[in-house]
Amino acid sequence: MVTKRRGLLTLIAAGLAALLHLGRQAEANSETSSQADQSPAGTWVITGARADGSLRSTTFVALTADGSFFRAGENHPLESPGVGAWTRVGEHEFEVTYVALQFDVDGSFRGSRKSWQRLTMNSTFDEFTGVSRGEEIDRDGAILSTRTDPRPLQGRRFRAEPFA
Repeated sequence: MVTKRRGLLTLIAAGLAALLHLGRQAEANSETSSQADQSPAGTWVITGARADGSLRSTTFVALTADGSFFRAGENHPLESPGVGAWTRVGEHEFEVTYVALQFDVDGSFRGSRKSWQRLTMNSTFDEFTGVSRGEEIDRDGAILSTRTDPRPLQGRRFRAEPFA
């Protein structure tokens, strides 16, 4: 009888331990999901004024969960796609640094452009505003010019749409 009781108590204790583990796992998953909802990782459409102030330009950006950054835009036709990294610097603030290679009209390498951006996400992390500064760098690595762009950036999260 004592052996049966011990066996039953052991079984109950194991069941309670399993339930406790599942509860802690669910709590951890909930925290991870909440943190993922507060991440800029994803694809973004950024609009900003052109250098001459005429029209809006469009840039597509991908921020990955590991902190990588990729961009391609129509406002720099003689550049490679930009590559770089991003990091969180505040609750809703993020900083990006990236570099794009530059070419002349004949396709010869002429240098690079390095850019820094500070992005501020809205509370739902589906839009942001930002500011940018950059450097033009020649093929030998000398900085040719530095500027802070007074034109604000505006970004919205790119969402998948239904096929049909």
